[in-house]
Amino acid sequence: RRGVATAAQCVVLGVVLTPLAAHAAILQASDGASNDNFGSTVGQSGSTALVGAYFARVNDHPVQGTAYVFRNTDTATGPVTENVKLLASDGAASTLFGFSVSQSGNTGLVGADNTTVGANTGQGAAYVFRNLDTATGTVTQNLKLVASDGAASDFFGFAVSLSGSIGLVGAYNATAVTHEGGFNAGPGAAYVFRNLDTITSTDPATNPVTISQSVKLTASDGAAGDIFGRAVSQSGSTALVGAANAGVAGHVQQGAAYVFRNMDTATGTVTQNVKLIASDGAANDFFGLSVSLAGSTGLVGAYSATVAGNAGRGAAYLFRNLNTVTSTDPATNPLTVTEDVKLIASDGAANAFFGVAVSQSGNTGLVGASNATVAGQLGRGAAYLFFNLDTAAGTVSENVKLTASDGAPSELFGKAVALDGDHFSIGSQGATSSAAFAGKAYSGTISSMTTLDAGSASRVISGISFVSQDDWVVGKTTIANQVTLSKGDTANVTASGRGVYVGQNSGSSNNRLLAQGTVTAGAITVSAASGATDNTLEIASNGTTTAGTVTAYNGITVNPDGKVLLSGTSASSDRIGNSTPLKLAGGTLDLGGLSEGAAGTTGMGLLYVTAASTIDFGTTSGSNAVQFAGIGGHTVGQVLHITNWEPSGGATDQLFFSGVANQFVLAFAFADVSFNGTPGYHTTQFSGFYEVSGGGNSPAPEPSTMLLGGLTAAGLGMIRRRGSQPGVLTHPA
Repeated sequence: RRGVATAAQCVVLGVVLTPLAAHAAILQASDGASNDNFGSTVGQSGSTALVGAYFARVNDHPVQGTAYVFRNTDTATGPVTENVKLLASDGAASTLFGFSVSQSGNTGLVGADNTTVGANTGQGAAYVFRNLDTATGTVTQNLKLVASDGAASDFFGFAVSLSGSIGLVGAYNATAVTHEGGFNAGPGAAYVFRNLDTITSTDPATNPVTISQSVKLTASDGAAGDIFGRAVSQSGSTALVGAANAGVAGHVQQGAAYVFRNMDTATGTVTQNVKLIASDGAANDFFGLSVSLAGSTGLVGAYSATVAGNAGRGAAYLFRNLNTVTSTDPATNPLTVTEDVKLIASDGAANAFFGVAVSQSGNTGLVGASNATVAGQLGRGAAYLFFNLDTAAGTVSENVKLTASDGAPSELFGKAVALDGDHFSIGSQGATSSAAFAGKAYSGTISSMTTLDAGSASRVISGISFVSQDDWVVGKTTIANQVTLSKGDTANVTASGRGVYVGQNSGSSNNRLLAQGTVTAGAITVSAASGATDNTLEIASNGTTTAGTVTAYNGITVNPDGKVLLSGTSASSDRIGNSTPLKLAGGTLDLGGLSEGAAGTTGMGLLYVTAASTIDFGTTSGSNAVQFAGIGGHTVGQVLHITNWEPSGGATDQLFFSGVANQFVLAFAFADVSFNGTPGYHTTQFSGFYEVSGGGNSPAPEPSTMLLGGLTAAGLGMIRRRGSQPGVLTHPA
């Protein structure tokens, strides 16, 4: 089985482990233009993303709209453009094709809610596209969906959802009635279409098949203006439909959502099996503006809900067991249930609009907050991941917060979200990509930011930064997992009691965390347990002079068979925060052969040596200097090996330890240090080694080979006493 061989077995067998790559990408349209609203809607199926751009101009038709398919987001990195562009064969100006999108397997469903059908302006339509795994170029639909009783301004296609061969389309203004003031507003409806995988046309380009619904869905208590159908979700044979404007218990626009079962066999017009409301709902919450259904669990957003006195902070509500809750008389006495769990953002604020978009897969939820302020920038937006929703209770806050690394004000990151298994996409319709405000979307994987333990697996974080309330683990019990945090991305794991692990438990080996961006953590541990071997934290550049930066307030601990590797071209001060203790507990600090520059400018924080460990300079060139702000935790007899130190002969070739009085022991007993394997001195670089503190018999240094704390040989007697004077091991000019 993959991931069970030990490191020793891999050596014996000569196994070369090639991680299975799953990357992340920034998605954008190859022909994007300003104000296309690309990213206003997103769909996800495995590693394929579907993104709508409903304001896009097509063939000189303004606001006709398009949608774009992006395949293999698990191997793409950085900005990428689409594999396929989707259009309606009968598209026209102002049809808003792409206003809603959904994907299931290799089939896509796209809504165009302002499409004219017959003489009915704004009746709306939806379009089915098959074989998206092999399609190329620009394609038009296989099927067109319309409502058999459609009318002008129904806005059919405002929301769509696809599950297998069943499609669900919302028409939030359907069945319009005239009420006070003469305004035509319908309670809304939704329509179910079955067998979308088998209906075909011999000539879809010029004679596309148009079909009408199998079932029509309405709310038993629907009223004018409820906007039932403003949000829809389908999972198997169950449908969930939101009505964000519905009045509840006298509260206008509190909102509700409705569950419909047996959509695989239902016919005619049916009403709900279950009605969902928030237990703490209030007027103007707009509960039901977004909905998502996964199996028997529903997630409903209320983006305008007041939380902790903050109006518009927003919330989302989780409902379980929707496949078993029943009413004996749903037509006249529909069963109404309240949530099992309420979801909020831990850092939520007024008008953040948390819940404007929701998505669910398995026991994980993803919630967008498109108007959230990030780094002081209003409307930059955020998204929030929630885990273990099958057991959660009460009110819970997120496990991980996601933001766009390159975000800016009013980009609305999180306006659309889609989640399928490990993969997600997040839309940012106001972002600048190929053109100003053209919009873009961000793809990624959950495991890259939480626990990657698939074995021989690789993940790349690109374009997204995150704050985690959980541990970040690369390799829990398996081998050859790697996560790369790209340049410009940040990872924050500073929640109380949480940390970063590269090789967490016994059996985890050859795992790697590659930091090209910025990591800030409470603590980082490499090879955390006995039996965790050959794990590496690598702090590197990505081909530029700017390297990643790692700061751990409680230290980076490198246990036996673990390594911290500095690679790339920039100075060590760019790599490990100066306030971060580096604790060598039997592991290795590999400087990667860097030319580190002058002493005093490349501080690497506090060095603790608590077991026989190694500092490996790699193959150096030019001037080399490494300065530690202090050294402590040292025990006599625990050897620190200094290897591959090949200074050029200049005065700047220094291994520099500078400490703080009464806090750090600053040197080793004579036998405690070896240079390139020779205890106490390097035969060509040093003729002796001086003990600054600690017992033992050490030869006195020759004045030309050793400086201690900037003192000459005349001052040696002053610092032979125990103390915490700084020491410098210097190659003579």
